[in-house]
Amino acid sequence: MTTEVPNLSLIQRGKERLNDPKNAFMLVTSIRDVPGYTHNITVVRDPYHPALGGLREADATRLLSDYENADPIYTKRIMEGRSVSSDIAAAGLLESFQLGGEMAVKHAGEVATMREGMDNHPEVYGDYRGEILGNRDAWLDAAKMFGGTKGIMVRNHPGAYAALTPQQQDRLWEQRAEHVIKLNEMKPTDDPRVVYYTAPDSGTDSDKMSRIRDYTGGKFVACYRVDEGGTGNPSPTTALSVAYSTKALLHELGLNQDGTDVSFGIQGAAGEVGSVLVGLYYKNHPRAELIITDMDRRRDELERLSDQYGANIVRPNDIFESGIIFVPSGPPGQLNDRTRLLMVGAGVKGVSGPANYNWTAGHEKRLAEEFRMGGITVDPAELGNQGGIRSILPQFIEDITGRRPSQEAAHQSVVDVEPMTRSVLEEARQRGVTPDQAFHERAIFEYATQCRELGLL
Repeated sequence: MTTEVPNLSLIQRGKERLNDPKNAFMLVTSIRDVPGYTHNITVVRDPYHPALGGLREADATRLLSDYENADPIYTKRIMEGRSVSSDIAAAGLLESFQLGGEMAVKHAGEVATMREGMDNHPEVYGDYRGEILGNRDAWLDAAKMFGGTKGIMVRNHPGAYAALTPQQQDRLWEQRAEHVIKLNEMKPTDDPRVVYYTAPDSGTDSDKMSRIRDYTGGKFVACYRVDEGGTGNPSPTTALSVAYSTKALLHELGLNQDGTDVSFGIQGAAGEVGSVLVGLYYKNHPRAELIITDMDRRRDELERLSDQYGANIVRPNDIFESGIIFVPSGPPGQLNDRTRLLMVGAGVKGVSGPANYNWTAGHEKRLAEEFRMGGITVDPAELGNQGGIRSILPQFIEDITGRRPSQEAAHQSVVDVEPMTRSVLEEARQRGVTPDQAFHERAIFEYATQCRELGLL
């Protein structure tokens, strides 16, 4: 178990390379004839390749202006490398949850987690041990060869998609497909293993991914319909990954795994991931109190969860003070100065959830430390939230090796998140740093080591 201070010099060099804008490019394509939508945008970090020439096909000033004129709830300043949300966002192993260097850290952390799990805890894989370990090199190669990107479709207001006709929706998917095809035409390497895929983010289901795939000629799309040979909805694997991370958090806090004296305040409980997570907490911690909330339009699903699992429903604004473990399963940004004060006052002890709450720079780094000093242990988001990426690894392994492990093996592979989270939380406590810092240093060390082996550092 790692508790010593890592090679900070190599980590610093890795950070500098990761954040160098010369190692990034941006592809922007206009969306035509679809009311309420303006651009397809993908910001790419390809950390294992030499400089890519800065921003391509984009006037950064004009682009920033476009973002500032769009709906501020769903878009933020991308030039600051902050997260952007859209109900037709696309995400995956290359197109995924965060902008800029953050996504490369997530993938490097994926490799670090899998390597530690495979090396130190082979027993945790159970019946799938042979299949997972038999594909070890392919799993790691598929995870580590990519940097990270964020692909979105910029909309002007939250209700834009619902207002489209079926023909306009098809036009939107067609243009998304054209964008992904162009992205692959621009990739900075001739290595046939490097492919830019698009996969679902919040609000983008496997049916929609299949519609995009119809326009790409069956290429460059992940998580499309299972009956068409795809990997389907990644949400159950995401929820399972978080459930294992939560087990580690309870261990760190000295709380009983059966849920005695434990209460979970689950935000976004009626969503694709949140609803599965409620069931997993009910199964894994049967004595725990489940407290749930979501938007008013999802009241029927909340009632179903309440009836099935005995969960108590509260108003959205009350969830931050409703359990000793806060589980954010909604939009990013739920951990802030206001909610920190509410949680500290209510005696919240930990945070573990699938939302992308990332402590990355500036005030967020300061905020992470204040949560720690306030007695709240926060699981690293990039560690607990690996399930979605794990769920699409079989498709990448098939592309690399010609053989495809079972989807159940990919689903079960997230079991290694629990020992990794335990290790990170223990290291953070012993070093007196935030868990996020401890995990990021491991991830960037993995990334920097790869760059050094490639002669890039």
